[in-house]
Amino acid sequence: MGSKSGPKAPNPREQAQAQTATNKETAYWNAVLQNVNQNTPYGSISWEQQGDGTYDPNKPPQFTSTINLSPEQQQILDSQNRQGIAMNELGEQQIGRITDVVADPYSYSGIQNTLPMESDIMSAQTRAEEALMSRMNPQFAQQEEALRTRLINQGIGQGSQAYQREMDSFNQAQNDARMQAILAGQQYGGNAQNQALQRRTQEIDEYNTQRNAPLNEYIGLTSGTQITNPQFQSTGYQGIQPFDIANSMRDYYSNQQAAANNQSSAMSSAFGLSGAALGGAGLLGGLGASGGGFLGSALGGLFAFSDERLKENIKPYGKENGFNTYSFNYRGEPDKSYIGVIAQEIESIMPEAVEDIGGYLAVDYAKIGVEMREAV
Repeated sequence: MGSKSGPKAPNPREQAQAQTATNKETAYWNAVLQNVNQNTPYGSISWEQQGDGTYDPNKPPQFTSTINLSPEQQQILDSQNRQGIAMNELGEQQIGRITDVVADPYSYSGIQNTLPMESDIMSAQTRAEEALMSRMNPQFAQQEEALRTRLINQGIGQGSQAYQREMDSFNQAQNDARMQAILAGQQYGGNAQNQALQRRTQEIDEYNTQRNAPLNEYIGLTSGTQITNPQFQSTGYQGIQPFDIANSMRDYYSNQQAAANNQSSAMSSAFGLSGAALGGAGLLGGLGASGGGFLGSALGGLFAFSDERLKENIKPYGKENGFNTYSFNYRGEPDKSYIGVIAQEIESIMPEAVEDIGGYLAVDYAKIGVEMREAV
């Protein structure tokens, strides 16, 4: 058996290149397949690829979409366009009238009905009060004369209490009537004020309507005409996610580390090597005592550690079956000497007889026809 190691993990760079090539080709076919020609009662949309349609991984495909309306829909669109143009032309003509109107500053100076003054309101109240009292005063005079006559006929003298009570009651009625006349005059003055304000408001509204008429007509003529932006259909393409090289490198390292750990654990469990056995003193533990470091029970041959790095006091001993043999002792075991080969030499001559175990080389002595033994 030759020198072996764990399975080789994928090369991240090669994997990234392969993934990128696959992504490009997938994106190309997605672009080609999703651009489907469509026909509807209202029109159609068609797609045309630029160039000869040959897949080129270094040049993304480009398409041109064309939308054609049905004859009826095209006729409606043409009519709307003509109407819009005509309305805009009328709007342009209206701009001249707007210029003439806004040339004069906005002002209420031309309104005939001005705001009523307080003196005007008081005068209206007085006129209403006097008009009412001019009707009531003659009636009060007649009623007072009739009351005096009735009291005298009843034998009630002018200086008596009864006479005074009747006259006080009559005077109170006169005062109440006068107060009602005053209140009615105030109401009349308020109504006159409201009417004057309404007439002024009406004139202001008429002024604003006349002034704003050209503007409103222009807005009405032009507001219905707008430019329609072309509506492009979504391709639905979601995009290519970039290859995660960092994770790939980390996985690659983890795989290599796990393989090394598994190989070391397998060797330790199969041959009973302690942690110190791979680090210096006591490198092979008790392997020498159990047959010169032979590992055949685990590997199916007559393997023994023969790595030059594990040995010291190495001296040429002779030749055996055409291979150089040496006397040596394992590091950390100075009291035991062995006769055997150097694994590095055997690997260069017969690599199939060498096995890598935990980073150190072991030789299948049965394959090379050499006996590893303790030195006498």
